Parts: sequence; structure tokens; C-alpha cells
Amino acid sequence: MASAGGSAVVRFIDHSGEGSSVTVITNNLTAGNFATKLAQYQALVSAIEGVNLGTLNQSQLTAFVARGSNVPPTNSAAQREIKWLVSYQDNQQYLDPPTNVVVNNGFGKLFSIEIPCADPSLVRPNTDIADLLLPAWTAFIAAFEAFALSPYGGSVKVVGARLVGRAL
Repeated sequence: MASAGGSAVVRFIDHSGEGSSVTVITNNLTAGNFATKLAQYQALVSAIEGVNLGTLNQSQLTAFVARGSNVPPTNSAAQREIKWLVSYQDNQQYLDPPTNVVVNNGFGKLFSIEIPCADPSLVRPNTDIADLLLPAWTAFIAAFEAFALSPYGGSVKVVGARLVGRAL
């Protein structure tokens, strides 16, 4: 995948609580340009706030965007409606190891993500529960736990996954 640069996404909510966002493409963030880009991003968010009436709901600066393919998969079972519901738990009691003074209010809480186009062959026989011992799942779990944080900022542990979605 070729890198196509970074982006800023600024999300606003309107009077009726509905959200909408604006995305602005930029170059990749690097160690050499990070401070400059961060200042430019903050100025952009402020400037966008100045030209609309909505409430700033969220803003995000993305370091880079990797473009994939627009070619649909050949496997007809690849449907966005069939998903993996992956459950994970915040497993970091303190957010400042090794000092252990800052308590993590998310410690022990459960969270989830959905992954579209689930491969139903990765379930335990006669269930909708993922077989987490299969190589595809052990690879996912290792990568997810190494990269992800809970919404509270603590490290995470995958606790399960199941097949969900609507019947086609």
C-alpha cells in the first residue's frame, strides 16, 4: 500500500445533535515536521470553528493514510453486514507505571470493536464464537494488544470475539 499522506478530521454536531465532519488532507507527519504540523492543525481547527455555527465534537490529526484497493473481493461471502464483535478489556490499573499513582478509571471495563466482512470459517464448530487458538486469531490478538489502548488510555487484553450481523 502506498502512503497517501496524513489528514485532519474535524467533527461538529448541529442543533439537532447530528454530526458531520470535514476532512483535510496533508502530508505525512514525521519527526522533522511534527511540531510545525501540530501548530498548523490547531490553527486550522480554530479557523474552521470560526466559519461555522456547530459545536466542535471531535478533532483528529492522522499521521498518515495508507490507500488500499478499490477492487471488490472475489469471495461472495465477504459482506460488510457480517462482522466480528471483538470484546476487549482495559487491563492497566495505573496509567503511570512504575510510579502507580494515577489510577485508571477504565481498569477492568469491557469495550468492543466490530470488524466487517468476517470470515465465518474462523469459529468454533457449531457456534458463532471465534476460535481464538487459530493462527489468524492469535496474530490479530498479538497485533491488537500491542497497538490498541482502551478509551481510558490503558493497555488492553482481548477477551473474546463472536460472529454477528444480519442474515443475507
